[in-house]
Amino acid sequence: MVGVKKPYNPVLGEFFRSRCTFDDGSSAFFVAEQVSHHPPITAMFYHCPDHHIAIEGDLRPKSRFFGNSVGMILEGYAKIHFDRWDDEEYLVT
Repeated sequence: MVGVKKPYNPVLGEFFRSRCTFDDGSSAFFVAEQVSHHPPITAMFYHCPDHHIAIEGDLRPKSRFFGNSVGMILEGYAKIHFDRWDDEEYLVT
């Protein structure tokens, strides 16, 4: 798999799209968009129609200063939908 590098500070409204083809011939699609600059928020969506899986969510990175060091905390959520099993859904925070 080839690595993909994004800019450190994406422009508001910039989006990233990718498609992945698996060994069984199925494909998955991923879209992410920078929806807010201050505070930085990235919305994302992943879908694999052949396996009936969809993931939606957002990332909200926050930095903290601890005297001599800096810490980065990733907040946000991911909601995982399994359409195959009666619309089963999980929320990951």
